This record gives sequence, structure tokens and C-alpha cells, in this order.
Amino acid sequence: LFSAFGLKEKSAKAKSIISLVLAILAVVVAIGVRTFSYIKLYGYFSDIFHFEVYNSEASSEETAKTQKILEQYLDADLSEFKVDEDEVVLRGEAVLTLTNKSKKRHSFYVFVEAVDENGTTIGYDPVFVESLKSGQTKRFRVFEKIGTENVEQYKNVKLKITKASMY
Repeated sequence: LFSAFGLKEKSAKAKSIISLVLAILAVVVAIGVRTFSYIKLYGYFSDIFHFEVYNSEASSEETAKTQKILEQYLDADLSEFKVDEDEVVLRGEAVLTLTNKSKKRHSFYVFVEAVDENGTTIGYDPVFVESLKSGQTKRFRVFEKIGTENVEQYKNVKLKITKASMY
């Protein structure tokens, strides 16, 4: 590379300047590639997570789609919300077990909702599993990051899957 600039036997100062410029250029290119990748991934995932957190009311079309996915392609087992009161800090969580029932590899997005005794939605937890093989099972902890101050509110919630998508 140095010979391209005619610096085969030139000064060490010129070589160090060119090395510094190349290093800066490499950093700029790396940042550009990372930013471009992020923008592409954000565009892909924004279609999946399209502000559904704020809309718990599923249309009849979405409900039918979710039921079809859960009947034909995905086995979703959702445990009850459990509170661990043995620690100094209250914690709680539920476990969502997802199994791909289809014969092909798929990615799934499942939207879990927590509803209190009055039927009021008090929280959401989306789960995305990428590239689940046929027959493969994965487990996810849901509602584990609700905050200590909210654990009491979640003690008697009913958890349900309100939406499911397949990719």
C-alpha cells in the first residue's frame, strides 16, 4: 500500500500519517456499515412490532390469524404469574414455552397480555423467537422486568396470548 503512494523508502513520518488516515477511514466505514445494518434491521422489525403495545384490541382478522397460528403452527404454553417472596426484593415472572408444530422453520412473534381481576390490561410483554426449527421448543420468561413496585399488582393477573404472527 505504501508503494502505491511512492513511499517505499520515504520518511517514517509520511508512513505514520497515511496509517493514521487509513485507520480513521476504517473506523468511519465500520460505523457506516453498522448504522446501515441497524437501519435495515429496524425497518424489518418495525413491521413486526408496529406499535402494537398501545393497541390491545385485536381485530377479528388478527384474532382469526392468531388462532390459526396457534392451532396449526405454534404450541404456546403460558404458566401462571408466580411471585418469589423469599428474597429481600419481590420478584415475579411467568414462563412462555413455544414449540414449532409445523414441518418448516419459522420465526414467531407472540404478544402476551396481563389482565387484572377487573378485566383491565395492566401490562404487555412481546416475545420474538427467530428461526425456530420444526419440533424445536424454546422457553421465555415474561413479565420478569415489571419492577418491584408493580409485583403486588401482578399477583392475581390472568395472562393470555392476544396476538401471534409467523414469518
